[in-house]
Amino acid sequence: MGMPGSETALEELTCRVFGELLEQGHVAKVADDLYCGANTLEDLLAVWRRVLSALRRCGLNLSATKTTVAPVQTSILGWVWRQGTIQASPHRVSALAACPPPKTVTGLRSFIGAYKVLART
Repeated sequence: MGMPGSETALEELTCRVFGELLEQGHVAKVADDLYCGANTLEDLLAVWRRVLSALRRCGLNLSATKTTVAPVQTSILGWVWRQGTIQASPHRVSALAACPPPKTVTGLRSFIGAYKVLART
């Protein structure tokens, strides 16, 4: 959870450090995670060098234990990304499959909405 307002400070810091890379779509911020992407390994290496250079210019470091380079698969906010495809995580799907049948119209609408979100993958 952190200190009140810390998410705003983190947002501002990452925008200042990675602004150009964010605008170009090479880097994405999701919550407090940073994702780098490219279409080829060569392009990814070039982006990664730019990220490290931006961090060095600002005197910032990465934690080795929290840094993963070129994963085959990763989980992002309950979705599983694997080599260019995205699917709902098994945890999200099992929660919907195990829930009791809706008893009200509002409950049915909520269930249908959740199903539609998961069915898009």
